[in-house]
Amino acid sequence: GDVVVANIVADVLIGFAPFIGGNLKPNGTIILSGILVDRLELVKKAYLDAGFIFIDEKIKGEWSACVFRKGE
Repeated sequence: GDVVVANIVADVLIGFAPFIGGNLKPNGTIILSGILVDRLELVKKAYLDAGFIFIDEKIKGEWSACVFRKGE
Protein backbone atom coordinates (compact mmCIF):
# COMPACT_ATOMS: atom_id res chain seq x y z
CA GLY A 1 0.00 0.00 0.00
CA ASP A 2 0.85 3.66 -0.11
CA VAL A 3 0.04 4.52 3.52
CA VAL A 4 0.16 2.68 6.85
CA VAL A 5 -1.46 4.32 9.89
CA ALA A 6 -1.02 2.94 13.41
CA ASN A 7 -2.40 4.44 16.63
CA ILE A 8 -0.94 2.06 19.22
CA VAL A 9 1.28 2.34 22.29
CA ALA A 10 4.99 2.95 21.74
CA ASP A 11 6.20 -0.53 22.72
CA VAL A 12 4.04 -2.13 20.03
CA LEU A 13 5.13 0.42 17.43
CA ILE A 14 8.77 -0.23 18.31
CA GLY A 15 8.23 -3.98 17.92
CA PHE A 16 6.60 -3.46 14.52
CA ALA A 17 9.45 -1.30 13.15
CA PRO A 18 11.40 -4.11 11.41
CA PHE A 19 8.23 -5.56 9.81
CA ILE A 20 5.72 -2.78 9.19
CA GLY A 21 7.24 -1.80 5.85
CA GLY A 22 6.71 -5.25 4.36
CA ASN A 23 3.36 -4.30 2.85
CA LEU A 24 4.33 -0.72 2.06
CA LYS A 25 5.35 0.40 -1.42
CA PRO A 26 8.67 2.22 -1.89
CA ASN A 27 8.25 5.88 -0.92
CA GLY A 28 5.10 4.91 1.01
CA THR A 29 4.17 6.82 4.15
CA ILE A 30 3.86 5.59 7.74
CA ILE A 31 1.88 7.68 10.22
CA LEU A 32 2.36 6.63 13.84
CA SER A 33 0.31 8.11 16.67
CA GLY A 34 -0.79 7.38 20.22
CA ILE A 35 2.78 7.83 21.43
CA LEU A 36 3.41 9.37 24.83
CA VAL A 37 5.89 12.24 24.37
CA ASP A 38 8.46 10.63 26.67
CA ARG A 39 8.56 7.58 24.34
CA LEU A 40 8.73 9.50 21.05
CA GLU A 41 12.52 9.44 20.67
CA LEU A 42 12.58 5.64 21.19
CA VAL A 43 9.95 5.18 18.48
CA LYS A 44 11.81 7.50 16.10
CA LYS A 45 15.08 5.64 16.69
CA ALA A 46 13.44 2.26 16.00
CA TYR A 47 12.07 3.47 12.66
CA LEU A 48 15.27 5.21 11.64
CA ASP A 49 17.20 2.03 12.50
CA ALA A 50 14.73 0.07 10.34
CA GLY A 51 15.61 2.26 7.35
CA PHE A 52 12.70 4.69 7.30
CA ILE A 53 13.17 8.39 6.57
CA PHE A 54 11.84 10.79 9.20
CA ILE A 55 9.44 13.42 7.81
CA ASP A 56 7.64 15.18 10.67
CA GLU A 57 6.31 14.99 14.21
CA LYS A 58 3.45 16.64 16.05
CA ILE A 59 3.04 17.00 19.81
CA LYS A 60 -0.18 17.87 21.60
CA GLY A 61 -0.04 17.79 25.37
CA GLU A 62 1.41 14.45 26.45
CA TRP A 63 0.68 12.75 23.11
CA SER A 64 2.65 12.72 19.90
CA ALA A 65 2.59 11.43 16.34
CA CYS A 66 5.27 11.09 13.70
CA VAL A 67 5.51 10.50 9.97
CA PHE A 68 8.11 8.45 8.10
CA ARG A 69 8.68 7.51 4.48
CA LYS A 70 9.92 4.17 3.25
CA GLY A 71 13.08 4.37 1.16
CA GLU A 72 13.15 3.04 -2.38
